[in-house]
Amino acid sequence: MLYKNICVHLDDSPHCQQRLALAVKLAAQHDARLTGLYIVPPVREVVFAADMAVALPPGPSGAGHMAQHEASVKERFIAQCERVDVRHTWITPEGIAVQAALRAARNADLLIARQYDPDDTHAGLDLNALETLVFSSGVPVLIVPTRVTLPEHLDRVLIAWNDSREARRAVTDALPLLLCASAVTILEINRPEMTGESSADGLAGLLACHQITAQTSRFDEDTDSSDGVLLLSQAEELKADLVVMGAYGHGRLRELMLGGVTRTMLRYMTTPIFVSH
Repeated sequence: MLYKNICVHLDDSPHCQQRLALAVKLAAQHDARLTGLYIVPPVREVVFAADMAVALPPGPSGAGHMAQHEASVKERFIAQCERVDVRHTWITPEGIAVQAALRAARNADLLIARQYDPDDTHAGLDLNALETLVFSSGVPVLIVPTRVTLPEHLDRVLIAWNDSREARRAVTDALPLLLCASAVTILEINRPEMTGESSADGLAGLLACHQITAQTSRFDEDTDSSDGVLLLSQAEELKADLVVMGAYGHGRLRELMLGGVTRTMLRYMTTPIFVSH
């Protein structure tokens, strides 16, 4: 697949500028149109399922706050796009934030969102909304961490691999980024019940067909309780600029219940994470 329309969520957070800069770089690199999706929290929302939410009475950040800051964010967005000749579109949707974000995401090839920070009152999407986007948008989501300096380029990529449908989907969706990377590592976590040839070697062979050279690394674990911690530590050790992984959930309400590894990564991430479901 190709990224020809990238959508980036923008808000009034002080971390927004880094997210915008990364989005503009990716749009320029892939010759894509960049859609600026400006969503701030004018209302408090309760998300019940993938496409359902209820708006409660307005909180302290309302329409007046959005009108006050939107012009400044929009001006920076347009200026940065025009500086590198990136085609761009600006939208400020009305209504419930998560539903507006879903509509915008479904018109894009890639959504760039931010890590949820409970201490940031300017965040336009809470954790429930982020989970809903991951599981229900139908497009991959590049989640950008807050409170850290982002890499200049996504050159070193770590693939979290367990031979699952979700992991395979994530690799396919991330191919445009993998093709631009200078180093790709496949991290396979083995279980005692796993036997036979490493599936990571098979994935490396597939990537080689796409002219992507990937190294493999294997770890043995008895349970999945520490997989998230292991993945975080390996990302740090390899100085990864990006982690590619499948998103997992549990049960009928999986849109609201991330699996343990995914939740650990989203909570403690210090590098961008590309997730696909």
